Amino acid sequence: MGDTTGDRGDRLTMEQTDKHAREYLVEAYGLKKWFPVQRGFVENLVTRQKEFVRAVDGVDIRIRRGEVFGLAGESGSGKTTTGRLLIRLIEPTEGRILFDGRDLTALSRGEMRRLRQRMQVVFQDPYASLNPRMRIGNAIGHALKIHHLAGEREKRERVLDMMEKVGLTPAEAIYRKYPHQVSGGQRQRIVLARALIMHPDLVIADEPIAMADV
Repeated sequence: MGDTTGDRGDRLTMEQTDKHAREYLVEAYGLKKWFPVQRGFVENLVTRQKEFVRAVDGVDIRIRRGEVFGLAGESGSGKTTTGRLLIRLIEPTEGRILFDGRDLTALSRGEMRRLRQRMQVVFQDPYASLNPRMRIGNAIGHALKIHHLAGEREKRERVLDMMEKVGLTPAEAIYRKYPHQVSGGQRQRIVLARALIMHPDLVIADEPIAMADV
């Protein structure tokens, strides 16, 4: 006996869901992040009602595979917070975040750690995001090391290649330097190289060229 109408409908629904999951890499629905207002001890005694800063309040986002997606807004409008939420660097107050069809809010820390090989972030402030005691070559290749993706020789080759691609030249000379020995623009390129060396599916870039030497 052939498929019933109900069976065909179920199959179509599953196919549509699979197609949707393949089309969108990142999805967020009803995303919220509220931060509690910090008050003094006496004020807390007088005012029992909690107050919140609604940094992100009900955002829906869908990003296709290979798409360049930009967020624009005034300073303090929640752009950075939204980016951090999308890769669960901070926990949402409410809402769902899907990455390649997987609900990030339901994953354990271990599962998130493994998945973060496919998602990287370029922070706005390269001064704060680099370890001052780590040489530049080691900083760029650190993720390859902790995820056991390359031996020491291969790591060095991949790091030098990526340094060339982002304009950190001469790569051999910069490789062994420390962050304080290079310019602010070069530090921004270091952070960019560190993110791209993993060949991630998703890069969250928070004003990535604000300090670049362009």
